Amino acid sequence: MRTDKQIAASRANGAKSRGPITEEGRRAARNRLTHGLFTRSIVLEAESRGHFNELVSGIHAELQPQTAIEHLLVQTMIAAQWRKTRLWSLEKAIVDSASRGQRPAITCGSGLAHYDPTLPNARAMRADTHTNAFFNQQEMRYDRQFHRALNRFHKDRAARLKSESRLEPTDDAKQNHLAEITNPPIPALPPDLPANPPKLPDSQGSEPKPEDPRS
Repeated sequence: MRTDKQIAASRANGAKSRGPITEEGRRAARNRLTHGLFTRSIVLEAESRGHFNELVSGIHAELQPQTAIEHLLVQTMIAAQWRKTRLWSLEKAIVDSASRGQRPAITCGSGLAHYDPTLPNARAMRADTHTNAFFNQQEMRYDRQFHRALNRFHKDRAARLKSESRLEPTDDAKQNHLAEITNPPIPALPPDLPANPPKLPDSQGSEPKPEDPRS
């Protein structure tokens, strides 16, 4: 059993905690909080959270969302798929319940009695056309939600990657820049001076006098 001093020390240490320190740790904590809220909003008490987490992990591993919008679109796809799976389960439960009230279908072939379990299910589904129409309508609704979010995801990602590629230098530009750094251009040398440069005038601006051939 823990002593009062140990309990007080644990409380003091807990009060000093400020959560994750690094940005990666804060991001992971936010993801866990968001995922927990999302799970509690979608999964019912009688449903399996383990199966839901498998669905979440599979879609995240395939699409790998990067931005906040991409994460929201992935959540829309997950919710639509999970609700459609729930719809299938409800439809099965209703048909199974209605089938129990049907008489067993027994056919005689070759003198042997044979039980066909599909006929009571078919009778149950045919007897409740309004429920079947409702399930079909909801299933098409969740299909539309899933594919709209998926198409929007791919469209937004393609636009984002295209925009990022414009900002990044191309491979040719990177190679040219590297060549300029490693092999800078050599400055051009001045042209050669003539062998007999012309005489310049004296400081007073007078032209030089020609030499006397007699001297």
